Amino acid sequence: MTNTQETVNSILIDVLKGVKDAGSEMYATSKVGLAKAVDFAVEQAPIVVQEFLSWKMGEAIFNVVLYTIATIILFCIARFLFKKIKNTDINYPEEIVPLGLGLMFSAVMFCLITFLHIKPNIETIIKIKLAPRVYILEYVTKK
Repeated sequence: MTNTQETVNSILIDVLKGVKDAGSEMYATSKVGLAKAVDFAVEQAPIVVQEFLSWKMGEAIFNVVLYTIATIILFCIARFLFKKIKNTDINYPEEIVPLGLGLMFSAVMFCLITFLHIKPNIETIIKIKLAPRVYILEYVTKK
């Protein structure tokens, strides 16, 4: 039984040595891998931030252009309705009321689009251009 016990002990010692060696190899490999990952992240961080700011700037410019076109279209509709009301005889109030309501609706939508959509996008463009770090901090705190 002693011989069997010694054999089991020697096998157990060999297994534990193998685990120790494998564990130290895994630790060294993971340490190198983590160092490479950190270096990669540090190297790529400025590029990612620049691309993020470029994306948000492009998005804001696109929104300004889109909402400006919508605003111009609404302005043209309001102008057309105003001219139609101006040239209409006062004898037909049933025709003037829908035109007046259309003119009022166009004017309200014109103001809403301008103030609710174009203004924040212009602010975003200015903020990214003048103070990108402030924009990033505000963006992160909003999310």
